Amino acid sequence: MSPYNPVPSNTIIALLLVCSTWAVPPLHAQLPPPRPAPIDYTLIPPSDIDYQVEMPARLEALATDRILTTLALRPGMTIVDLGTGFGHFALAMAELMKGQVTIHATDVNATSLNLLEQRAKRRGLEGIHPVLVRTDGLDPFYTTHRFDLVFLGEVYENLVDPIDFFRKLKPQFAPGARLFILNGHLRPSLTELNLPEPKAILDTLGTTPSSNPILLRSQPALKALLTDPRVVRGDYPLYEQTRPLLLVLLNDLLSDPSFFQVFNRWADLQHHSASSIIQAMAPWNRYLARHLYFLLSNGAVLEKSREQLTPFELENLKWLNFLILEHFFRPHLRRLQFAWTHILNPTPVQVQVELRHAGYRLVKHHQFLPFHDLLEFVPDGDELAPRP
Repeated sequence: MSPYNPVPSNTIIALLLVCSTWAVPPLHAQLPPPRPAPIDYTLIPPSDIDYQVEMPARLEALATDRILTTLALRPGMTIVDLGTGFGHFALAMAELMKGQVTIHATDVNATSLNLLEQRAKRRGLEGIHPVLVRTDGLDPFYTTHRFDLVFLGEVYENLVDPIDFFRKLKPQFAPGARLFILNGHLRPSLTELNLPEPKAILDTLGTTPSSNPILLRSQPALKALLTDPRVVRGDYPLYEQTRPLLLVLLNDLLSDPSFFQVFNRWADLQHHSASSIIQAMAPWNRYLARHLYFLLSNGAVLEKSREQLTPFELENLKWLNFLILEHFFRPHLRRLQFAWTHILNPTPVQVQVELRHAGYRLVKHHQFLPFHDLLEFVPDGDELAPRP
């Protein structure tokens, strides 16, 4: 499918488009390492397919069982898993309903559908019907069925013209049918998925000088945690219990306008050089951080108090501080590679606006996932709104 490129309202997209006058290192030093060659899934033994095509961190973030509960599947339903890919959700639905629903798993990639068919057969799942569809517009297949549930899992951004697509699909919704769109997002915040080993984070803080700005700028609770005799002794169960508190304390630093300046001065003293913390970052993070600092310093944001920040300034500031924490705690702060692919995704507001113009009404914006929004729609009986 051709990528869908929405009008940038995501903060990080705006940053990437800014033309900075900063001196930058040679191009080869800015670029991230080359991506590995695509995997030829046809060469993978059937027993290893599930592991190869599913990313464990992504599956952990998806909370599939909770999504299925929200979908409220019923026996006898006709479902379309639109853009099924390797069929994660189609397989989960079939396993839950034990052949009592019909699932049309559509995709534009024949290899993905073949793998889905293999996986379903190996698990003994019934009711899944893989369907190869065209890459642009509404495939004629969709007009030959009536659906009780339409589900899109991380595929909305790939639609060439979502307004036209869903306008044409609307007559195929059965009475009471619903549309669910699972859309990835990337926000500057830390979740439990970023902290696989809180012990390593606390150990890193405990071995750094007392002048470390993370400690200086943190709430007293973090300092008390590091001096707790049980933590000092290495009580691992206690480390696990402190994960929620540690997340709160570190996320609080993201909104601190003075954190960058304080941390940068400390880094210079530690390295006995004039290089900033940005220069020491990995190439891709360095590129983003430079543009962030350019925007924030031009607007004197780093001299403001938290209460003075606009939502746009706060979002930019959180990203800069997020990159600092990621750099300081590497490799103990897990980078979720799948989440970075969400950087170009349309925002929930954009999706709602486009679906409204296509003739749908938002029922609920489910926000129980760390890196995804689940938007629930129903076809609106009112006359279609004009295109924007």
